[in-house]
Amino acid sequence: MTDRFTACPGCGAPLTFSSAATLVVTCGSCGGASYRSDVDLAFLGKVAEVAPIASPLELGASGKVAGKGWTCLGQVQLDHGAGPWNEWALLLDDGTWAWYAEAQGETLLTVAIPDAAGAAPPWDDVAPGVGVEVAGRPLVVAEVGEARVVTVRGEVPAARLPGTKYRYADLRGPGDVFGTLDYGQAPRFEAVYVGRTVRPEELGLDPTKAPEVERRVEARRLSCPRCAGVVELRDPGSQRVVCASCGGLLDATERIAHVLGVGAALKAKPELPLGARGRLADTDVQLLAYLVRSVTVDGTRYPWREYLLRTTRGAYRWLVEWQHHWAIVDPVNPAELSRTPVGPSLRGKTFRHFQQGTARVDHVQGEVYWQVEVGETVTSDDFVAPPFLLTVETSGKEKNVTAGRYVDRAEVEAAFGVRLPEATGVAPSQPNPYEGLTARWWKVGGLYLLAVLVSFFVVGGVRGHEHVGVFFPGLFVIGGLLLPPVVVSSRRTSFEVRRWEESDHPMRSATED
Repeated sequence: MTDRFTACPGCGAPLTFSSAATLVVTCGSCGGASYRSDVDLAFLGKVAEVAPIASPLELGASGKVAGKGWTCLGQVQLDHGAGPWNEWALLLDDGTWAWYAEAQGETLLTVAIPDAAGAAPPWDDVAPGVGVEVAGRPLVVAEVGEARVVTVRGEVPAARLPGTKYRYADLRGPGDVFGTLDYGQAPRFEAVYVGRTVRPEELGLDPTKAPEVERRVEARRLSCPRCAGVVELRDPGSQRVVCASCGGLLDATERIAHVLGVGAALKAKPELPLGARGRLADTDVQLLAYLVRSVTVDGTRYPWREYLLRTTRGAYRWLVEWQHHWAIVDPVNPAELSRTPVGPSLRGKTFRHFQQGTARVDHVQGEVYWQVEVGETVTSDDFVAPPFLLTVETSGKEKNVTAGRYVDRAEVEAAFGVRLPEATGVAPSQPNPYEGLTARWWKVGGLYLLAVLVSFFVVGGVRGHEHVGVFFPGLFVIGGLLLPPVVVSSRRTSFEVRRWEESDHPMRSATED
């Protein structure tokens, strides 16, 4: 790798280009960005400061991934209106570039795919769920949007000019495949990037340790302009936070908080304390936020509660509660879903549609990683395969899939050291407590029936009616043995009827389960 030198058009200080493919470089002396054209450097002016997003990566860091060495030369910070994220430009040993993105607890590594013309539809035809094939890989559009380049540091191999906007479509593929169609401002895409989700450890990074400059912002405080209360942020990636004193919804991206509205009715009390730490589903987590959401069907409101959890690796997951029934759910790659005549299939498990509705955010407490608004809605489809559940939420620009499993109340109590009320009713993903008991009772009853019949044949050959007569009560024994499986089967069916009675398909369980 041969360095190239030139002078900064803004201040005259020397600029270093580590790669001939570098298009944008930021001066370390004056903080100005320059765009490298075929003729000369065009000075773009001083760039904005980087928003404080904790990251284990920094400029100049190096390591290996998939057997190739890398050096971090640039950083681009972008914002799509729901919060900023980082993309880091990594120069590989073979002279090619890779992009490492950190967004909403997920880390992605992609490379540019050359000669991908014709792989993507025009911008006007792009929407969540549309299929796209790139380099022989079948991908699905998961999100479309417009991003603004907030700032640039170091040198990057793309025309990421501070302050400009470009349109994009994020793609998902089988397994961990991820891709992005970069449309710029043109009707057809300008570049395609494909890669996969990765763990920071695969690049030699420790996600629990951030450089000192980032560590200082991991726990910061804001003053609520509404009531002057102190709001402590637990997650550096939070975009919205609710003041615990007055319920004001605050913008957490600025050092000086701005009131956006009322975030929560404070009388809505979470059963799990915000900020609590615990170990749930073999993962250490901290509880960041509490949301009340609901759907209204035929004039009846059905609310439930959601707790946002953050793992020590920075990933997010949800703990969902309905009538004191609990479930733990995680984001799922939409491309992993496949269709069957019954319903969607995920990782070999087929789900049946339970209910569709418009899910609304009613209350918020704590802090969240997106720009939440009380009253925001999405179209929600719930599917179940007890004890597993699957939810597909769709808005105009995004399709999110979460999947998880029913968890016992005792598991949640042990994780956070609390006592919780007992559950009422039947939850959509609750395991049937009578499942498997029917077959067991029929097996036991059948064995006893066989034994009684053999005894009849043996004793029937014995002379003397007084010996045979003692076996007539055996008829009542047989009836008693056959009664439990009938009762258990009836209760199993009754449980399924109760599960599905508020579903869009209330009769399915009685005929298909």
